[in-house]
Amino acid sequence: MQHSFSRADVDIVSFLYAYSQVDMYGDMMIDAHIHDVVAALRERAIVLESDIAVRAIPTLRVCSPRVQAVHGASVSSFDPSYLVYLKSR
Repeated sequence: MQHSFSRADVDIVSFLYAYSQVDMYGDMMIDAHIHDVVAALRERAIVLESDIAVRAIPTLRVCSPRVQAVHGASVSSFDPSYLVYLKSR
């Protein structure tokens, strides 16, 4: 980030089918002269079938003490029959 008094919410979402893989390398840098910033970096993998590989490495490089920053990664399953329901709407 390069501007003070700002907010950044970054969500990286992947949907994975059988025998798929994903590497997520989110990277956010907040410079030393930046202040009063709120930043979030999230990486989410949603598994639709089995036999998948996920590598999620969210990275925050915070060089300023006057920021609020969070990061995270998650892997969750999703019932494909629910997708059929959503498409019918």
